[in-house]
Amino acid sequence: MFCGVDEAGRGSVMGPLVVGSVYVEDDTELMELGVRDSKKLTPKRREAMFDRILDIADGYSLVTVSAEDIDLRRERETLNEIELAMFVDATSRYPVTRVYADCPDVNEMSFQSALTARLGGT
Repeated sequence: MFCGVDEAGRGSVMGPLVVGSVYVEDDTELMELGVRDSKKLTPKRREAMFDRILDIADGYSLVTVSAEDIDLRRERETLNEIELAMFVDATSRYPVTRVYADCPDVNEMSFQSALTARLGGT
């Protein structure tokens, strides 16, 4: 099984940061549905796909951190570290062999290495 993971709300000052992952054995139906980066879809299209994605998925996970918790954690962690922990939480709920992550860091290789290490991979 593998999963895809992404975040929403990273730039928000008032709202929560949410990380979601979807787990599948085979992504053929998702590809046929036209699933891709949510920023490339209209809000109406995302809403229309939501129930169908959940029907197709073998599992999913949502991790939410409030704006207040982010402010508290920012005293000791960077936003990238907070989000990395959320990605780990969201992608470790089911056993997977592969993770596709929409990287929130400008240094994709560093984020990939950190995520892989935290998930116990090489």
